[in-house]
Amino acid sequence: MARNLNEVDGFMKEMVWVGEQFSSPEDFKAWEIENQHRILSPSRISSISSCPRKYQHQYRDFIRKKETPNYMSAGGLIHTGVDHWYVTKDIEGAIEAMRAVDYPDAGADADHLQAPALEIVVRNYADHWTQHDAYDPLTVTFDEMNLDSVLAARWRTTDDGKIILAESPFMMIVPNPHGEDLIVTGIPDLPVIDYGGTRYILDHKSTQGYISSFWKSKYSISDQFRTYCVMESQLLGVTFAGTVLDAIYMGKYATSTTSKAVKFDRDPYNFDETMLDETIQNMNSWVNRIADFTREDYFPQSTGMYCGGCFFKDICKEPVWAREVPLDSERGTARSILDPR
Repeated sequence: MARNLNEVDGFMKEMVWVGEQFSSPEDFKAWEIENQHRILSPSRISSISSCPRKYQHQYRDFIRKKETPNYMSAGGLIHTGVDHWYVTKDIEGAIEAMRAVDYPDAGADADHLQAPALEIVVRNYADHWTQHDAYDPLTVTFDEMNLDSVLAARWRTTDDGKIILAESPFMMIVPNPHGEDLIVTGIPDLPVIDYGGTRYILDHKSTQGYISSFWKSKYSISDQFRTYCVMESQLLGVTFAGTVLDAIYMGKYATSTTSKAVKFDRDPYNFDETMLDETIQNMNSWVNRIADFTREDYFPQSTGMYCGGCFFKDICKEPVWAREVPLDSERGTARSILDPR
């Protein structure tokens, strides 16, 4: 097993780990690039299931926008602060971590997405859940993890050698009773344990809209959440009951003391074993479809109402002979799970 410890962010160490079948992290990265077409992740499943052509643009052509939309940058900055606070319970350190991010100006018409406003959101979040939280971050020792099927990972470690599972990307082989074993990768936000001993995946989602029942309902059937439960259950050899949606309001009234908008809320989604097996069956079906599309060298378009919200529509709406990457986008390359985030 190859291990490599490096200082990260000045507050903890990071472990880069690869399995015995690889001689080094570089050896794993070469294998990872060669096997891109076999690797599944929650985002890849979402992409291929909504539109195979979108999957092609994202994960075969690696087309990316040159600039990240404001709301996505804002969500990422909040994610940074919340993650740091949960790991350390140090709110000032969390704010410093946010300030270390190269965060763009959100523009005059988006004051609520400016960095100072988002810092207030994270401070309020920490204050609220310090008083009301029912979950503790799950930490484990190296020996408590089942690494037989793990191909590679990046984990953070505490001074006493505990492994922090928050925001830790890893790739593993998932046994598949429906066909060939699956290669799955993901970055669960925060595995937690409640005061009764039940384990969940706490997943942070920020929104500019109010945290309504309608907004939360779209996550009640989620391949992302279920895939994370499958992966963490296999990694630790224990049952994860489901996911807790950690909702964070970052809209125009998020910092107002008189606003009636819901600032923070949580909804648990429980998954039994049959639902997790169905998730594996879904993954099996999608990896077979990807293989079919790859063999045919053609990824069909959905050509439906969904296209209106897809930023690849500027490519797809042109005649085949006229399709080019838009000026606001560029072709990138595959990114390894071992690369720094």
